Amino acid sequence: SPLTASDATVSIVPAAVSPVTVGNQLIDRANATDFATAPGVLAPVLVVLPGAVLPEGTLDSFQVWNQTSNGSSPNPSAGNLFHAYVLRPTANPNEFTVVFDSGELTMPPSTNPAGEVASFPADVAVLGGDVIGLYGQGIPVDVGGGSDILSYPATANPDGVTPQAPAQNATLTLGTDPAFPIFSQDRTYSFAAIVTPPGTGAGGGATATATVGANGTVTGLTITNPG
Repeated sequence: SPLTASDATVSIVPAAVSPVTVGNQLIDRANATDFATAPGVLAPVLVVLPGAVLPEGTLDSFQVWNQTSNGSSPNPSAGNLFHAYVLRPTANPNEFTVVFDSGELTMPPSTNPAGEVASFPADVAVLGGDVIGLYGQGIPVDVGGGSDILSYPATANPDGVTPQAPAQNATLTLGTDPAFPIFSQDRTYSFAAIVTPPGTGAGGGATATATVGANGTVTGLTITNPG
């Protein structure tokens, strides 16, 4: 007579965790870039996005709008230099610790005459409450609205004069440290980050039992845990 198997192995693969985008809208702005220095020269411009609060997870990449139309700036975004940061707020107002420094990045030439998103990979673990920031220029900006903090002229150089980007693990105190004065101007930069939260997506932890009939045919599947 036909044989019946007593059990079977059931594998359920959960959906991938959906990344989230944190930061400002990536669009053309009134200025394609700040222009404290010529393109190719790192500018003493420090920007913190206090509203771009990251969830816990992995920051996969920084995202910048690569604007081809100059607007009110003398140059497009391409060719400018900047550092991208993950900043961790301390207990003091406007004080942050640099927990990730991308190193010097260059805004690339845009392949789309209308502008496009430039992505800079990072792969860094972040905690809930961390924010993003940048040092340099090449990021499109609107002046006269928004909550981004601008520190200018900003320098981490001990001489307090020569521009120098803050290094990883440095602590920045904006407004009270003469090296990082707050420039009283409301601004919005086309700058964001993509973060993948930890864990598994829909279906994670799901289990099931298969019913096996004659000749090894699966005749039923019972979900014992929907995940």
